[in-house]
Amino acid sequence: MSIRLLVITLGIIILPSSLQTVNGDEVVDDQYAYRRVEAIKWSPNGEYLAFVTYDYLGATDDWNNTMLNVVDYSSGQLKFSRRLDTDTKVTVVGISWSVDSSMILLLTHIGEVKWFEVENGNFISEWSVSPGSTPFVSSFSHSFDGNFLAVVTSDDYSTTPYQNRLQVFNSNAGDIVYQTQLPGAVGVTSYSWMAWSPNGNQLALLSSNAHLFVGNWSSGILSINRDFDLTSHNVASAIVYGGWGPDGRLLALTSGNAQSQLGIFDTATGDLVFNLTQSADAGKLIWNHQSGMIVAQILLPPERGSKLRVWDSQTGDLLGENDYGQYVDAFDWHGTSGIATGRVTALNDPNYANTVRISDQILQS
Repeated sequence: MSIRLLVITLGIIILPSSLQTVNGDEVVDDQYAYRRVEAIKWSPNGEYLAFVTYDYLGATDDWNNTMLNVVDYSSGQLKFSRRLDTDTKVTVVGISWSVDSSMILLLTHIGEVKWFEVENGNFISEWSVSPGSTPFVSSFSHSFDGNFLAVVTSDDYSTTPYQNRLQVFNSNAGDIVYQTQLPGAVGVTSYSWMAWSPNGNQLALLSSNAHLFVGNWSSGILSINRDFDLTSHNVASAIVYGGWGPDGRLLALTSGNAQSQLGIFDTATGDLVFNLTQSADAGKLIWNHQSGMIVAQILLPPERGSKLRVWDSQTGDLLGENDYGQYVDAFDWHGTSGIATGRVTALNDPNYANTVRISDQILQS
């Protein structure tokens, strides 16, 4: 079987003269300027890949030139690039798609929801999860049927624990369907991950104090009726990555550190079913329902985010790994089109030239 490999490179990073100083501070030497891939997502039909990039210019907390990019997989060509930060700086929390793959949804860190046409990148509409305020978005999930967008925000930074609010919106119109206050936990991003189950009947949330909350969704009401303390399973103090299995009962969860394994948990009982082999330090993960495999990024030394490992979700056996040679900023996996990885592009360093790489084989020989 032939392997299809696409590499998409964007234009070189240019430091505009107007940005040689930021807030009165000189920008660090050019060698520290780089482009990052902030988020990446396949369209449901596997025909397009959307990813967001931004340029870091060497000054503390300074980024510039946030771009939405879409690649046509069949041609391997960049379909369009659209700048998002023409007026104010934008950090994108995540990307999603309409069910028919014709529109792209972006959610920013301050709760702006933006829709764009995939055909030409034209802006369609925008709404806010919290009109009149600037909340901090810690996690979100777009339902598989495209109807609902669930968002966790923290609005009040004056109290501890922080006040965390879960809201469910009609994803197109922005109307609030449901909202509730969540149990408090230490830290602003106290609910770092959540996701709708494949059938849309449940919503799972992970808190920074190693609790798994699972609720049933019916007729616009979420009943959070399961609260599992996972510290008894030697889970570290925070669980920050997860992925639903195809049956809507099992979850793959990991803390992204050496103290815990990537484990499969039963959401009905909270029990650990089994740990995956050689999965310490596993970070962001994807459970691919078509292949029955789980892929996760290995974060700590010596891998330092450059490796993706692949497991059999039925047995927990390690099937192999890909070493990309440099840190993987973001990745996504489509069962038909393949694995897409976004990596750092550093100025003046030819070893960091490839921004986005697509391969139709999850494991390379």
